[in-house]
Amino acid sequence: MHCDSVAKTRNIAVPADLEAQLMALLSKAQIIQKHSRVWITAGKTRVDTALQLNQDYRNIIEGLQVIRSQFSMKLFEG
Repeated sequence: MHCDSVAKTRNIAVPADLEAQLMALLSKAQIIQKHSRVWITAGKTRVDTALQLNQDYRNIIEGLQVIRSQFSMKLFEG
């Protein structure tokens, strides 16, 4: 609820400079809230990307182990 409307319903006089300061503060709070959502989302994306890279490395290592074991089998057969 807008502070001016609350003041009017309660018959409280609010100086113009106080009103301006409150509006500036509320505006900054909204900007911070908006950007913190973006930062939180970006942090989650980085974690998801790191987990995906971890899985990719695991798949590469498993593939290399299969190749190594096939070479070993060929070496001992021949």
